[in-house]
Amino acid sequence: MQIKKIAIVGSGLIGRSWALLLARSGYPVTMYDINKEAFIKVRQFLIDALNTLSSKCLLSPENFQSISDLVVVTDDLAQALYGADYIIEAVTEDIEIKQSLYAKMEEIAGSNAIIASSTSSFPISLITARMVNPERCLVAHPFNPPHLIPVVEVVPGPGTATDVVDITMEFLKSIGKIPVLCNKETKGFILNRLQNALLRECINLIDNGVATVADVDAAVSAGIGLRWALMGPFEVFDLASDSGLKGFFEHFKPVLEESWQQERNKKLDSEIITKIIEQFNAVDRPEKLKRIKNRDEMLIDLLKIKKQI
Repeated sequence: MQIKKIAIVGSGLIGRSWALLLARSGYPVTMYDINKEAFIKVRQFLIDALNTLSSKCLLSPENFQSISDLVVVTDDLAQALYGADYIIEAVTEDIEIKQSLYAKMEEIAGSNAIIASSTSSFPISLITARMVNPERCLVAHPFNPPHLIPVVEVVPGPGTATDVVDITMEFLKSIGKIPVLCNKETKGFILNRLQNALLRECINLIDNGVATVADVDAAVSAGIGLRWALMGPFEVFDLASDSGLKGFFEHFKPVLEESWQQERNKKLDSEIITKIIEQFNAVDRPEKLKRIKNRDEMLIDLLKIKKQI
């Protein structure tokens, strides 16, 4: 199956970022949103993001218009889905809204169109519960922002057709993404399970008075985060021991087991949440939009080093 036209349903942060990535790859994109204000937000996002890419010498300003012209926004779902080979769903994380939408898309979209959800919360088997033929659907969950971070989790459901998974994996690779396959539906998929495990320990350190929010953030960004930006944790630990990964587990197995046993049945109460927020807000930072811009610029620099862009 050759993918020629893309539809994106939902024009929030994730939908807009997908649109930019796909337009940069030369695909015509039709975005659907019921809110007419989305038209303005999409255009402004494209201008800001393209300017950031240009400032990093990744895009020539004369290409702005041609990329922007590939993205069309409509409040007509049938128009958005017409002729689409690949549909990206990026609506709000509300299961009722998603289930209703998928039932509607099944009626409107071409029978061969693949439907990929950007959800970070729900298995595709739940999202497609009201569909008659859910085999063309799966999760393709990007890490935010999708137009910069390469990884995408591909999570088929029990009823997803094998060729739909294969086509999706190859398509994502063709637009510069790094798809990782989650072999079975599991809560949190891969990325959020990893992220939540680290966050759980970060919260524990604050809760027990071991460190401040600022120092925990610094420990990650200026410590383990630097290594993890270059290689995964198993490769990091393989390099940390003369006898490789086997030696690492032989040495640290008791410590790992002890930490797991200590943290069972821990609850995230309002007191610790308030403590973390207060400590975070106590640090003077630039306003949020500027921090997002700085984040994206640093991501681009890092990706250029890793030669992913």
